[in-house]
Amino acid sequence: MVVVSGGGNLIMKEDKSDVCHIGLVSVIIPNYNGSKTLQDTVESVIKQTYNNWELIIVDDCSVDNSSLIIKELCELDDRISNIKLIKNSGTPAVPRNEGIDKTRGEFIAFLDADDIWHPQKLELQVYFLYKHKTDFCFTQVLPFKNNLEYISKFSEKIDFKNITYKTLNHRVLLYKNFIKSGSSVMVSRNAIGSLRFNEDPKYKAIEDYLFWLNLHQLSIPKSYNLKAYLVAYRLSDTSISRSKLFMLRQNINLYHSYQINGKYLGIIKKIYYLLSYIILSLYLQIKYIIVRLFVKLSIYG
Repeated sequence: MVVVSGGGNLIMKEDKSDVCHIGLVSVIIPNYNGSKTLQDTVESVIKQTYNNWELIIVDDCSVDNSSLIIKELCELDDRISNIKLIKNSGTPAVPRNEGIDKTRGEFIAFLDADDIWHPQKLELQVYFLYKHKTDFCFTQVLPFKNNLEYISKFSEKIDFKNITYKTLNHRVLLYKNFIKSGSSVMVSRNAIGSLRFNEDPKYKAIEDYLFWLNLHQLSIPKSYNLKAYLVAYRLSDTSISRSKLFMLRQNINLYHSYQINGKYLGIIKKIYYLLSYIILSLYLQIKYIIVRLFVKLSIYG
């Protein structure tokens, strides 16, 4: 049972049975050699103002000291559990799918092993999904590069009533992947159903985009983009998703193979979506530069 009181405060009564966890959020972290950042990432989950969560860390055969860190984290909080794959998958799709199969929650939230959540991230999203009786929402993302001081203002309290939002549907999502990080997504377990991330290597770095597209086509007629920075996204010079040429090629492959109601996209639509992707990518790149500059000035200016 969920009661939303005045001022946007969420009061949750938990069902302690093993079968039904009303309001339980299952958080999935795929990890591969993330020992340098994993501790900070998990701490951002532990510090959440919303306490009804379980965290599943799926280790993809890391060769650093991730195993030791994960063991210590599991001992620190009994809401944290670990799955260790017996073979390295080479793609986050596999550990995410393994995590989904083990979830018990009503909602699922994904988190990369080097990102940081705002303390109210889960609370705000659960509140929003219940209030709007919807299955999918995501947030804005603040990019940063290793310097945690840079995101010090990121943890300031957010008022529920000050958050605005935009709606998104399958057609709009085809123009461009407006979901800049999977770490910002919360989706209901019912909406996911039997759908999983595509593990084919040809979708490497865009398996999440394909998953969002399939979700919106099959079970989510409308989702919500919350206009609040609830995720700090760590930029990496070695990140494959940072290669613009590679990502352009991957999106071309996606538009070539993607089907709507069992039919491939026509050539005109492929060109249209590709041009939209290029233009919007340039726009968002400029926007991110401005946001980072603004945050930097607000901290050091």
